Amino acid sequence: MNSGPLTGAALLMAGWVLSRLLGIVREAVIAGQFGIGPDVAAYQAAFRLPDLIFNLLAAGAFGSAFIPVFYKHLARGEEAEGYRLAGTFLVLFGLAALALVLAGWVAAPAVVAVLVPGFDPAARSRVVELTRLMLLQPFFFSLSLVLTTVHQAHRAFLLPAVAPVLYNLAIIAAALLLAPRLGVDGLAVGVVAGSALHMGVQLPRAFAYGPGLKPNFDLLRPDVGEVLLLLLPRAAGLAVYQLNFWVLTAMASLISPGAVAALGYAWTLLMVPFGVIGLPFGTAYFPELSRLWASGDRDGLRRTVAEGLGLSLYLAIPASVGLIVIGEPLVRVLFQRGNFDEAAVAATTWALWFFALGLWAEVGSEILVRTFYAMGDTLTPVGIAAGGLLVTFGTGFLLFRVLGHGGLAAGLSAAEMCQFAALSVILRRRLGLFEAGLARDIFRSILAAELMVIGAAFALAFTPAGLIGRLGAALIAAAGIYVAVTTLLGSRLARETFGVVRRLGRSRPGQ
Repeated sequence: MNSGPLTGAALLMAGWVLSRLLGIVREAVIAGQFGIGPDVAAYQAAFRLPDLIFNLLAAGAFGSAFIPVFYKHLARGEEAEGYRLAGTFLVLFGLAALALVLAGWVAAPAVVAVLVPGFDPAARSRVVELTRLMLLQPFFFSLSLVLTTVHQAHRAFLLPAVAPVLYNLAIIAAALLLAPRLGVDGLAVGVVAGSALHMGVQLPRAFAYGPGLKPNFDLLRPDVGEVLLLLLPRAAGLAVYQLNFWVLTAMASLISPGAVAALGYAWTLLMVPFGVIGLPFGTAYFPELSRLWASGDRDGLRRTVAEGLGLSLYLAIPASVGLIVIGEPLVRVLFQRGNFDEAAVAATTWALWFFALGLWAEVGSEILVRTFYAMGDTLTPVGIAAGGLLVTFGTGFLLFRVLGHGGLAAGLSAAEMCQFAALSVILRRRLGLFEAGLARDIFRSILAAELMVIGAAFALAFTPAGLIGRLGAALIAAAGIYVAVTTLLGSRLARETFGVVRRLGRSRPGQ
């Protein structure tokens, strides 16, 4: 069953909730075995080159470039041409990924020397070994994201939501079964196996739509150039964003391997609310944004952007504040076991507090960036992302000597806020967004979040229970206060959020 943007967002949200929860289980298993020691720091640093290759291919942004062109074919009654275009990129991404993987294998020692300058030679050699093991991940992910885009173009969101769940399950299995014997090499095997499953689960259904998806290498088609014209600037933007993490990793390596590991664990926790809110809303709204822009319905586009931005911020603002309030007990409950000791709890919590400051901005930017993409403007987000990289480096450099690795996290949060502000200002000038009603609702959310802090802190301090019970009470109190206050204040966003939940409950899963 095909889904509209709200139901699609809710379905993706459910899948991402499960995936991110499994991601926490994955990190908890890894944390218990390795703590924040040099092995797990090497494992986390080894993701940087595979992730950069994936972003250089712009596979993560493929949907935002392909879907507008695909819809143009559908509008002209050229369905077969749309599928042929997808088949071309399936082959193109596969070949490009193989070439970059081979280049990455050769260049790994030089790249790692730049990535972790603070590591000793033995630790850098370990990062090189793990990097080379995981270089197949971007190959499988690149093909998988083409398949994901085909599903999303049909507003079928179930399989794209299931794929990351399988990825996490594979790494969890590897952590439990392989890591005790192979160490972090076993985790790297799980990463590759999980990325293969991410692709495999989407493969059969993607070939069953309409005329069928047929791999081909017809690069001379004009629509291939049209997609590439949209895609290449996005590749630059994604690569620039990924370089933020290179900056964080390089500067953290000058502090200690534990700082690298703590930033990694904290970022994983932050990605739970981001994956549950930001990615599903951005992904599910994009096809509708593209359709409205292509049809010339500017009023509809303004309403849809305001709706998506408002709903995502309604959920992101309390998540951002909540992570600061419950960060320390949350890290204890999830990670403190085995080799993850008191020092690891303190280091991870310190990073999480500063990452959480920018969560709301990162979530909100997802909708804004997708709007620029739907309008065919790829250069503006790239330029803003480049400016954000400078903010990350400059702020991180100024703060890490005072705040340690927390200052590095603060640098990234500052960059996220600056990017959100710049995107908002430019989009408002172009579309006249952010009517007074939306601004008032966001203010209501901020006020409710402030009251939520009081309730959560009170529950943490005075609930007569153990740590898990007090954390649960704080979460329930925070959610209850936030929903009650926004509802009593007449927030339209509260009503619309409940409407999404009701719609999801009445709908059947997409294919």
